Amino acid sequence: MQALRDMRSEVPLDPPSREAEARLVAALRDEPARPRRRLRGVAWGAGLATGLAAAVAVGLVLAQGGGGGPVTPRPGDNGVAAAPLKLTSAAQVLDLAASAKGQPELIPRPDQAIMIKSTTMYIAESRDYRYLYRTDRAVWWPAAPNRDGAIEITSLEPKSFPGEPLPPVARQGIGETSRHVAKYCPGRPEFSRTDFAYVSGLPTTPEAMLAYLRTAAGGENTKKGGKRTLDEMAFTAAGDLIRERYLPPAQRAAVYRALGSLSDLRLIEGAEDAAGRKGVAVAYDDATTGVRRELVFDPSTFLYLGERAFVTDADKAGTAVGTQVASTALLSAEVVDTVPAVELGPKGGETCG
Repeated sequence: MQALRDMRSEVPLDPPSREAEARLVAALRDEPARPRRRLRGVAWGAGLATGLAAAVAVGLVLAQGGGGGPVTPRPGDNGVAAAPLKLTSAAQVLDLAASAKGQPELIPRPDQAIMIKSTTMYIAESRDYRYLYRTDRAVWWPAAPNRDGAIEITSLEPKSFPGEPLPPVARQGIGETSRHVAKYCPGRPEFSRTDFAYVSGLPTTPEAMLAYLRTAAGGENTKKGGKRTLDEMAFTAAGDLIRERYLPPAQRAAVYRALGSLSDLRLIEGAEDAAGRKGVAVAYDDATTGVRRELVFDPSTFLYLGERAFVTDADKAGTAVGTQVASTALLSAEVVDTVPAVELGPKGGETCG
């Protein structure tokens, strides 16, 4: 199950079916999994699909601090008439994202939580098949540390893997919803924390944020015996940090400007997130894994929309160049008063949140 676990750093995975759900939860607990064919190198996270995901209300137009309903990013939502803009570099897009206006700040009380909704698409694979499973997700992250959160996952119509038939198992559980307790688990790496108390204390300057990203990802990389470059690790760690988490404005801007200092970034126009929204992407070709990772932004407001991943090296990734292996769309984020209760059973489980 490592290939799927690696799609999203310390966050629970999206189950395509009840049977697969049990395997995914077991994998998150580091229980033994049966050997299976794996898509090599498709590691989105530093350890990385609560999972690509993943995904993290960075750059959203959000409900005003302390409450209010969710707000979906739309062109022009920053209150300024969108004028034609010539985009010349990925760093320019990241700077525009860092300075985007009209994004009210969420400031939850310690007894509240932040709920984030998203749509995702990842690879489900076994020894005998591969396909792209799709889900709608809602996560509740408590504002204070040491408290349990919750995750709700609804299975959507899957897609066939390019050049391969859609296996019958892919249609199991379509439309079904499961819930999981995202338990507070002592001893987990600090970088995996989702509580507002933690993320609001992260660095606020690009230089300090870049150092934080490299340190956080470097620990996971070293633990796994990896040999990835500092820039590869930093870009991956940034995706982990913003995926299905809310970052306050200062930390959000620091992440984007830290990424803007990396070399070899690519600007890709005509990108599309998992919800079908058109955007412009900032991409980084990860030579170690053979996968290009992309952050997608609205082309008018430069609000964050989601992520994508494409194969760039067939030998390293284990599938054809150009194959899309992940896609997410961040839909909304809001402050809520309670985390829903989860009944453990066939459609409910626990994982470290």
